[in-house]
Amino acid sequence: MPYLLSIPLNDFKKHAMILNSMLNESFSLERMIESMNILEEIKAHKDDLTPKELKIFHIVMNNPIDISSSTTSQIAARYHVSQSSISRFCQKVGYSSFSDFRMALYLSSSTNKFDELKLPEFQDFTYYMCEQVKAVKAALTDTLLHSLAERILNSDSIYVSGATYSSIPAQLLTQQLVLASVPAHFVPNGNEIELLHITRNTDTFILFSAGNPTHADFLNSTKEISLEKKPYTILITFSNKHPLRKLVDAVICLPNWVSLHYPVSVDNSFTTNTFCNIFFNYLMNFISEH
Repeated sequence: MPYLLSIPLNDFKKHAMILNSMLNESFSLERMIESMNILEEIKAHKDDLTPKELKIFHIVMNNPIDISSSTTSQIAARYHVSQSSISRFCQKVGYSSFSDFRMALYLSSSTNKFDELKLPEFQDFTYYMCEQVKAVKAALTDTLLHSLAERILNSDSIYVSGATYSSIPAQLLTQQLVLASVPAHFVPNGNEIELLHITRNTDTFILFSAGNPTHADFLNSTKEISLEKKPYTILITFSNKHPLRKLVDAVICLPNWVSLHYPVSVDNSFTTNTFCNIFFNYLMNFISEH
């Protein structure tokens, strides 16, 4: 027990994760040895991957250490991929399960086999962050910003919601709207439906969504209430094919590192926070001019 307590928390979690994999998965010594060259092993299957699997391939190659210490649900939320696609990818590259694959990846990182991986230099990453800001700014046309500003200022109340990583920009936008003297309220994940008892068609509901089920339940519920109580709904997403797009009144689609085909991962919360800051500056200027 003293030995366990001496292990840093993050390392302890990783070791516990690996131990759990060993107890629940058949992980042979032969596979353990083969895993030392896992990146080359993955590359050998690249031509056999589907577009969705290829996306996961690039995520793994660019973020091997992060992937080796994450669960499928964490990866799905962080990189906006499905857990089923992750499982299929692991099977396609020769592993029976994600736990098996993750252990091989972890062992590779432990033996410093990622030294040959061409990770981006810091200045390159900074460059892509700057490019991301430019891309978001270009996507937010004056027409779109003007329409959004008018909608918000003409609403009686603004409700903003987001789950997991999307809760960060949701809370940021709420705070910014309050600073602009707009009656805005952050709605924690799971509390959206309760607000339908007090909302009116003069209210606006903004959803930062990665397709979480509570937002789907909320939007489906809005179809069952009277038009007088139905709030105007806006979805902020990274995909024009978002499963909730047909249930809302307006969609704001932001570019991210995947749609822009960047070779490095720029966290999606950086993109949504950029949106919040650009809109807040526009809104303050809009208010001062009117």
